[in-house]
Amino acid sequence: MHADTWTGANPNWIAVHLFILGDIRNNHIRYAQPPKNFSEDWLKPLKSAEEGINISKKFKVINYTPKKGSLIIADASVIHQSYRKKNAGIRISLDTGFDMKIPKLKSFKKTMINKIDVKKLRLSETINNSQFLNIGKKTYFHFPDATKKKVYSKGGFKHPSNVNMVRLDN
Repeated sequence: MHADTWTGANPNWIAVHLFILGDIRNNHIRYAQPPKNFSEDWLKPLKSAEEGINISKKFKVINYTPKKGSLIIADASVIHQSYRKKNAGIRISLDTGFDMKIPKLKSFKKTMINKIDVKKLRLSETINNSQFLNIGKKTYFHFPDATKKKVYSKGGFKHPSNVNMVRLDN
């Protein structure tokens, strides 16, 4: 279980997960809801995933299995994890998000973590509204790695897929 904010996403981050096709029943994302004594301080960037274990133990896993075509929108206080049952097949899903405008929300100063410039790394993985709206019209995503290839995610700060945005020829 993890919060996207632990790896540098802003605390106003809204995760969007769209389960498109494949073995969704056995290969999906589990979600957990925060306890009543939730603290925004639990959303700060962490040096390692291990630091989040004690925080995640306070959350309650939601008994829910998404269906093909379902769309999940969850704020940063809902932690989640990829979940694969034994012998699960491949799933195709969209995992993205956006920052909400929440003026009174406490924010955290992004700094170098474990010699990784988290802010710079996150910005390199971010697209603007225009780029997003042109996916499928002027551009498409290309994922060059084989499905079984393990990608170095720099301690979880880099997204585990090496995605490239490719321009469509007109």
